[in-house]
Amino acid sequence: MFQRLFADDTLAVWPLVGLVLFVTFFVGVLFYVIFVLKDKKKVEQLSSLPLEGESFSSDSAAERRTR
Repeated sequence: MFQRLFADDTLAVWPLVGLVLFVTFFVGVLFYVIFVLKDKKKVEQLSSLPLEGESFSSDSAAERRTR
């Protein structure tokens, strides 16, 4: 059945390639979340990364604008 479908149209293979890439990426992210992020310290470290070492205040923002 699929041989007749893909034999007539060479462009019909691209949706299948896209589906395989999506499923591979999704399974990879799922594997990372389930097995790699088991360590609670690692999760805490990753959750604080965007705010670590940054200090926002109105004075420092005003100084940056005047430079």
